[in-house]
Amino acid sequence: EESLPISSTALFAGWLVGSIGIGNAINCFGKKRVVFGGALGLLLSSIALVTVPHWTGGNLVAFSVVRFFVGLFVIAPGIGGLLVQESAPA
Repeated sequence: EESLPISSTALFAGWLVGSIGIGNAINCFGKKRVVFGGALGLLLSSIALVTVPHWTGGNLVAFSVVRFFVGLFVIAPGIGGLLVQESAPA
């Protein structure tokens, strides 16, 4: 990971965009749908993180795009934890 600063920057940029847009997504879709969509997106982008380098022959741009989406969806588990805490009986 230290040898790929561009893909690390893409991961951070995805996290930044996800952090900025999470409030609007919750207002539009609700917490449950955002958590489900984020978890599904994180699963698919994690699978792509493993398979895309083999399909593209190690293309750095494709790898960076996948890392951007991983960063975008990595916000979902935190929102899921808040949803569980709010849903739990007092």
